[in-house]
Amino acid sequence: MKFNFKSKILTFLFTSLIYISGCDEQPVTDKIVVINIHNYDREKIAQQIQNIIKLNPKVIALDIQFSSRKDERIDSLLRATLQSCDNLVMASVIKDYTYENNNYQDTLGCHPYFLNHASTGFVNVVVENDKFHSLKRFSIKESVNGKIEYHFAVRTAMMFDSLKAMSFIKNKPKLIDVSYQKDQSKFQTISANKALEGSLSRADIEGKVILFGTFYIFEDNPDIFVSSLNKETEEYKPDMWGVMYHANIIAQILE
Repeated sequence: MKFNFKSKILTFLFTSLIYISGCDEQPVTDKIVVINIHNYDREKIAQQIQNIIKLNPKVIALDIQFSSRKDERIDSLLRATLQSCDNLVMASVIKDYTYENNNYQDTLGCHPYFLNHASTGFVNVVVENDKFHSLKRFSIKESVNGKIEYHFAVRTAMMFDSLKAMSFIKNKPKLIDVSYQKDQSKFQTISANKALEGSLSRADIEGKVILFGTFYIFEDNPDIFVSSLNKETEEYKPDMWGVMYHANIIAQILE
């Protein structure tokens, strides 16, 4: 039998490259970083975002609504900061949302003053008709005044990896279960103070999806829910922050 030394070497090198690339592949949860905005005002949030931009994230997504204009100086600072983001997703809210309608008429959310450099995605949730009003599903997209508006997490995933996101959208029904395989301990989370101080390294942020949201319970609008990770007892307690709900969906899409 003739021994083809060149062919064997090429096969070895090709197999080695596949093995190495597979070993270097990051778990999808390592590509998503959640930053707590606590109950910070707009000036501090702008400073947090400025500190993150310096570290070259792939996408910045804000689960925050700046629904009105306030202080002119601070609003101008925030707007300039948002305009300096290369890939920015901001929250919209579909008015009178029920998830069963086929065509909604309007979106609310952020004031147009802050949106001129951003893509938007709706943050409305599908609340189950159960004892705990739990979050088990989400809607990929909705029609709003004749145009498609994607879910906030879907839009964010599209900005990070459009091919994977579009494949996901193509092969799924509009309304699907959230794959809560990842509790929030699986995602890298950064405290409000650490993001404000700017003490992060480039390795923490570069090339990743950066989600801004709160781990703070506001009395008028607590952004925390019951998920299907919660064990069924009579003492169900909210276990999933709104921003972590989005993080789980982004991971689900990118996997």
